Amino acid sequence: MWIPRVPWRQKAAIQRAVAYLPAPIGGRLYYALQRTVGGLSHVDPEERFRAALEMVQRLEAQGCSLVGGTVLELGTGWRLNVPLGLWLLGAQRVVTVDIHRYLRLALVRNDLAALRAAPERFVTLFGHHAASSRFCRRFDQLLAFRGTSAALMRLTGIEYLAPADAARLPLADQSVDAYVSFTVLEHIPPDTLIAILRESQRVLRPHGRLVHCIDFTDHSAHSDPSITLVNFLQYDDATWAQLAGNRFAFHNRLRVDEFKALLDASGVTTIVLEPSEPDARSMAALEAGLPLAARFRGKPPQVNAVKQAWLVGR
Repeated sequence: MWIPRVPWRQKAAIQRAVAYLPAPIGGRLYYALQRTVGGLSHVDPEERFRAALEMVQRLEAQGCSLVGGTVLELGTGWRLNVPLGLWLLGAQRVVTVDIHRYLRLALVRNDLAALRAAPERFVTLFGHHAASSRFCRRFDQLLAFRGTSAALMRLTGIEYLAPADAARLPLADQSVDAYVSFTVLEHIPPDTLIAILRESQRVLRPHGRLVHCIDFTDHSAHSDPSITLVNFLQYDDATWAQLAGNRFAFHNRLRVDEFKALLDASGVTTIVLEPSEPDARSMAALEAGLPLAARFRGKPPQVNAVKQAWLVGR
């Protein structure tokens, strides 16, 4: 949740207060805040279309193709851009699951309007994939679409399961060719994450792959320039739970080395775990002596300051 020009502690207090409300009321208020002064006040489908393209490229690097295949997405969120991007790129069926039912057709319509306003921008984004007759046909269908959410799901082969328990999916064994997510795994408690990763082994076909993008940063720093992307590493687990232990703000704060250990514990074989370069401003703060909670104190600054990583596993 992004609230512009609000110091991060005030933002955290707002999130806590909304989370204490009964779920239907809190959910509506949260959405209203997001739409008026938050991250949904200005939406652009490009970032998540680009994420879908990155997922497909990483699968192709492993000799895998999604054309005609089934994809499982973890963490739908408010919109459908990753599933739509995967469909444009050849997936036949995309099952997208979320613990909360956040999806809003109004936002999907906004994204489709953005496609209609600048179709050449998105054709360029998808590169050589956009040259296929399948992509052209599907892209034209999206540009022309004006129907209901149910009609959109039928057109694109997208199935939305929410609320759903990703550790106990209503899917058959070995029924999925790829299991993907974009900046979702950091919002799941470690024990639950292990259970979800173990369930992925049940639903993935023998040739199947996991492709996940993990965001290791303090999300409050995205809207509060007074703090660094490692600001939340100062707090012990109990203090952090008081500040951000709610469904609107939770971050497990796993560092890239801890995440690798968690993958090993879940039985996932890591093919690629590709961290980004450490964030320069965070590195400077760490090297200048930013006080850290004991959990993070023994780690090199280069580990604590990693912003993002892509995982490919099986």
